[in-house]
Amino acid sequence: IELEPKEHSYRITLAGLYWNTGQREEARDLLQALLVERPDDEAVRLDVTGFYLSRRAVAEAQKVLEEGIRQDKESAKLRLALGDLYRNTGRTERAAAVFQETINLVKDPAGPDALRAKNGLAQAYLLRGELEKAKSSVEEVLKESPNNVDGHMIKGNILLRKGDGGGAVAEFRTIVGEKPQFVPGFLLLAQAHLLNNETALAQESLQNALKIDPGSREALLALARFHAMRKEYPKSQGYLGRILEKNPDDIEVRAEMGDLYMAQKEEERAKSAYAEIRRRAPKHPLGCVKMGALYMSQKDWGRAEAEFREAVQLDPRNRDLFATQVNLCVRQGKIGDAVSACEERIRRDGKDAFAWNVLAQVYVSQKSRPKAEEAFRGAIAANPDDLETYMLLGRFYIAGDENQKAVRAYEAALAKKPDFWPAANDLAWLLCDRGTTQADLDKALSLAQNALQIRPDEPVLLDTLGWVQFRRGDLDRAIPNLERAQAKLPDHPEINYHLGMAYMKAGKREQGKGYLEKAVAAKGDFPGREEAGKALAGI
Repeated sequence: IELEPKEHSYRITLAGLYWNTGQREEARDLLQALLVERPDDEAVRLDVTGFYLSRRAVAEAQKVLEEGIRQDKESAKLRLALGDLYRNTGRTERAAAVFQETINLVKDPAGPDALRAKNGLAQAYLLRGELEKAKSSVEEVLKESPNNVDGHMIKGNILLRKGDGGGAVAEFRTIVGEKPQFVPGFLLLAQAHLLNNETALAQESLQNALKIDPGSREALLALARFHAMRKEYPKSQGYLGRILEKNPDDIEVRAEMGDLYMAQKEEERAKSAYAEIRRRAPKHPLGCVKMGALYMSQKDWGRAEAEFREAVQLDPRNRDLFATQVNLCVRQGKIGDAVSACEERIRRDGKDAFAWNVLAQVYVSQKSRPKAEEAFRGAIAANPDDLETYMLLGRFYIAGDENQKAVRAYEAALAKKPDFWPAANDLAWLLCDRGTTQADLDKALSLAQNALQIRPDEPVLLDTLGWVQFRRGDLDRAIPNLERAQAKLPDHPEINYHLGMAYMKAGKREQGKGYLEKAVAAKGDFPGREEAGKALAGI
């Protein structure tokens, strides 16, 4: 540092030594001094951001970028890095806003910063499930730069999400044509071939990836999963074994090895694999989770609960682990323990709406509706902006035939976030199925149409819109929407019921009968099961 004071990488290396030896304040002070000394140097600020991100210090990285943007409001590179940070930490709405600001800021729409921002915006939309917006953004990139590899990657992933295997194959073939040594391109090409049921071509793509990089964890893991899917377990184990030879502490791969043993009903070998995870990573919950799942498959609820309780202790913020622990208590009739676990979590964090909601579900399981409603109200008081609470509350009221209260719950969610399509969908279904007036059907139609504009390919929205149109007597519009929904979710009993009823009303009795039979043959209950049975009996 003394010999080359302008070379900032030396100071970042020293900060790394401080950080790794527990002297984190010294590291922060050194980096802050560097930023003060070089406030306008984008490269320094980006390298400091990378330092913090590599150590999972997201808040510090975000602060460094935001301070830089305040000092240089024209910096596209800092905004791009902030957008990436938001996207990679699940804050896709904020990421989209930052990428859009960057697009508006840069002067050359075909320049590298503009193209990267448009790709970033497309990725944010893709993560949010807004496929049409993602497609629009990435097509702007490909119009300006037809060979843009990132653009083709994003477009290919959009097509995968849409179920368009042929289109995805074309995109990923473009990528591997441009970059023949690009392993991720071959892995995605294999996914697209599998979507097309082209297993031989999928395997060939995976083998090509492995030829490029024989030690690629991703390629070996993809091949292991390919052979597991085909029940070729020895081959699958062989590929997993190659990863473990290189990295014996890879607990994800050890978990997959245990899962292979479970698939072959070799439970003792699975237990050994899961126990090895705990031995190698005692502070990670994965070993407990896998062992707990094994005990659940054996219906040994007590041991399963103990495993998940330990997993929660290792990862207290993990919602799924906590919910599973509570549900296992309920399954054993240990209602007091379930309630106590929820109350303890609420005491630790008074704004934890999730814990209130889990508590409500415990009371629902005991048919204690007043206590359940009180818990849902507790969730709203804890966090009035938690949209999931309003969704759960709406369904709770529907189950109790308190339809007007359900309407108010969904409307409260939409008041918080007007484009929250799940609430719009559930409210449209409620007004269609339980409404009593033409005004209810009119509102249901408007809600369903607006929701589908937000998520044009969402099968549950296609189903809801089609069912509303059916109830309004508009079969010409209803049937195509229900057919599209059924093509995307062919085994969904309620969708099959809706399509069957629409065909029956249109006079296509044989087609209607087939879908109604498929609906009533499904396990479990669904709205309309009784009506489907009556319709079949009347044929």
